[in-house]
Amino acid sequence: MLWKPSADSMEKSVMFAFSLFAREELNKQGNCSYEFTKMEMQDDPVKYHQKFFEWTVKDDRFWGLLWQFLKIKSFKNYSQVISRPKKISDEERKKQTEEEMLASLTTTHPHMGSRFFVGAKVNYAQNLLHKCLDPQYVNRVALLAIGENGIKGVTVPRVEMTYGELWNRVAKMAHYLRNELGVKKMDRVVSIMSNCSESIVALLAVTSIGAVWSSVSPDLGKKIVFARFQHIEPVVLFTTEYYTFNGKLFSTNETCKYLMHHVPTLRAVIKVKTLEYDEKFFPQFSRNTCLKEIMSNEDCVNKLTQHSRIKYVDYHSDVVNGGFLRNLSPTLCNEKDIQFEPVDVDHPVWIMYTSGSTGAPKCICQGFGVLINHIKETHLHCDVKDSDTSFVYTNCGWMMWNWCVSMLYTGCKNVLYDGSPLFPNALAMWKLIETEKITFFGTSSRYLSFMVTNKIDLVHKTKLDISHLRLITTTGSPLAPSTAVYLYKYMIPHVHLSSISGGTDLNGCFALGSPFLPVYPGELQCAGLGLDVQVWNDAGERIFGDNGELVCLNPFPSYPLFFWGEKNQKRYFESYFTTFDGIWAQGDLSEQTPRFGFYVKGRSDSTLNPGGVRIGTGDYYDVLQHVKEVVDSIVVGQRQKDGNEQVVLFVQLAPNLELNEQLVDKIHDTIKTHLSSRHRPSVIAQVNGVPVNVNGKKMEKFVKKLTNQDPVQPSEISSLKNPECVSAFLPVNWKTGSRVSKL
Repeated sequence: MLWKPSADSMEKSVMFAFSLFAREELNKQGNCSYEFTKMEMQDDPVKYHQKFFEWTVKDDRFWGLLWQFLKIKSFKNYSQVISRPKKISDEERKKQTEEEMLASLTTTHPHMGSRFFVGAKVNYAQNLLHKCLDPQYVNRVALLAIGENGIKGVTVPRVEMTYGELWNRVAKMAHYLRNELGVKKMDRVVSIMSNCSESIVALLAVTSIGAVWSSVSPDLGKKIVFARFQHIEPVVLFTTEYYTFNGKLFSTNETCKYLMHHVPTLRAVIKVKTLEYDEKFFPQFSRNTCLKEIMSNEDCVNKLTQHSRIKYVDYHSDVVNGGFLRNLSPTLCNEKDIQFEPVDVDHPVWIMYTSGSTGAPKCICQGFGVLINHIKETHLHCDVKDSDTSFVYTNCGWMMWNWCVSMLYTGCKNVLYDGSPLFPNALAMWKLIETEKITFFGTSSRYLSFMVTNKIDLVHKTKLDISHLRLITTTGSPLAPSTAVYLYKYMIPHVHLSSISGGTDLNGCFALGSPFLPVYPGELQCAGLGLDVQVWNDAGERIFGDNGELVCLNPFPSYPLFFWGEKNQKRYFESYFTTFDGIWAQGDLSEQTPRFGFYVKGRSDSTLNPGGVRIGTGDYYDVLQHVKEVVDSIVVGQRQKDGNEQVVLFVQLAPNLELNEQLVDKIHDTIKTHLSSRHRPSVIAQVNGVPVNVNGKKMEKFVKKLTNQDPVQPSEISSLKNPECVSAFLPVNWKTGSRVSKL
């Protein structure tokens, strides 16, 4: 055990308050059969949590009571918490053609056919802006936007926005979209913006009128952005013209220009200015290359015929300081200033994207149910309250950005950072935590592993005051147990470290933390409330203490509504429900512990299988932190002629080091000592870098294709943050120690 919560923190937690609320409501209904209603949490918090969790997955009333507890605003209340589909017999199913089966999924499938909060009329933005109308919050800071500073010739201002100012900015933007640009319910509005306060204003304004939001990170290549946006036919594009990363200035203008040329549905481009730069330091970004000049240049208009009818909008001059509502008071919010559009719970709020590695990206439509799940995760599991200052390191294309936005429900202060987490040095984010008194820090496992690799020590060496920090969540990839041990010893001995795991598909978590439970190295503390998450073997049996498939047995409100642009539900069905009949399979190789916690070992499609033994890639990354010469690594399986698979380990070494016999032996011995002899790689090769996407995730599936010389999609390469390192993974280029031959 690395950490456990105090009795005081448990008693003051939102999850405990909700459990008491649920107990009281169940008592009123005369149903006290659930064990947690007869327990005292203080007597055994671990058992209390488990029995409380068991009620949430057995009783559909959980979701209805959560709706009541959260005081969800609705124009019309639901008539039924969950509507389950009619069952179809095996005989009937066998008689169906594939076309008939696909057509019946939304009415017969136990997941795809379930509907939550039937009949309710709601609005996503209204529920996130409810604090703005409370005099207690109107002058509190809702959003604090910070960027990289210290770049010669660039000024990124610190921008604070109160809840009152947020309301009025959303009111102005919503009015402009509706009345000046003609945006209406179900129209798609897209964004290529940095992580700034205006990106959240735009999201809330778009969803307030019932339009559908979609955003990507500005550092994606123009063709990969187009590959996503072309399917959803957007009418408006938001963009921050310039942004910084790792001390450098970048522009989105080429991407915007490409979209204007290739997306015929675009009617307007709204430019948001977030920084100032001195042209003499950046001649490549002279004023005649700015977006406004591009769109007004006659030659350019003639070449890009769509420009002639695309309106250029300057956010600050045309929206904030011009037109209707320009004199709104930042300390007085009028409920009538925003006309919220009532929509069904199954009305799309936004569209998210998954990898396009096997064809066109999946355009996942998600509805209001995601917000319920987000608030459950942030408010109950993470215990975020209005007294918190929250900082989740993310970009606007990652689902963690949507997750972060949902914290506005709590009335907390949200810190938005745009740039590299390592600029100007490895302590940058920790100094930000100290300066801004951040209480909740969301980051990636890769970032925390970097802290270990570089031996950052906040306890004995670099002493920063982060005593106010109470919670760190980590996601993106499995957190190695040894990383957790290091963090508690050298960096955060007082902090609740919570690994979380889920996915873009549900825009949330299957497994995460709890304010009642202790922390063990590398273990995700529990499943999300209301989600019957288990680990199954290939025979469809629940298992503990062994590797298997992470599954969810019951439907949940944040499920995808549909994939935009798909003719039928075939791709949706095949993505999640073909591994086990009627059961959501997440595609994560996992282990459930006797404590009902989880170890996530990696993606199932990246699982190693030498000699028929399933091995998670995360085991290697944990162990290799004991080899000081190895800076980073990635491990994949390579098919053999006999149908078996051999393990190939790629290592990035510290500067000026070369892979030799001695280092190969050291790596083998370390793996054998900490894992087993069957984990021994058949090949160890040196590379200059490990391919990652814009969110820092190791691209194991992509590297596996290179290793096996399988075809790769151009979109896979363009989505990489470091495509320059790709060629080293082709077998012909492997640089191995002499003890390991190229195969």
